[in-house]
Amino acid sequence: MKLHYREIGEGDPLFILHGLFGSSDNWQTLGKAFAKERKVVFVDQRNHGRSPHSDDFNYDLMVEDLLKLADDLEMEKINVLGHSMGGKTAIAFAAKYPERLNKMIVADISHRQYEHHHDDVIAGHC
Repeated sequence: MKLHYREIGEGDPLFILHGLFGSSDNWQTLGKAFAKERKVVFVDQRNHGRSPHSDDFNYDLMVEDLLKLADDLEMEKINVLGHSMGGKTAIAFAAKYPERLNKMIVADISHRQYEHHHDDVIAGHC
């Protein structure tokens, strides 16, 4: 899937991956500060923001989406900051493509199984 993204700044690329129900817009303030020292790539993950939506939605697909974006941007090694769902995408990316990752920051999530607690929100029952 070809993801929507925006770039600002120059230098060593930092890809920012938002959390569930978020978008790249959530990271504008910090991203602008980071862009003083590096290129920042704000990414809308699949089914979020301005990226395409699909019935297919899992971390394996989100990892491949991130790899495709890095390839499209001709970036061999990237840095990734992932928040919540974006953190799990970053962890899965690091496990599958360690040679493509320079550094990684994972915020507000860990690599473990979580109970589904957003099912009512997703189903529109709240």
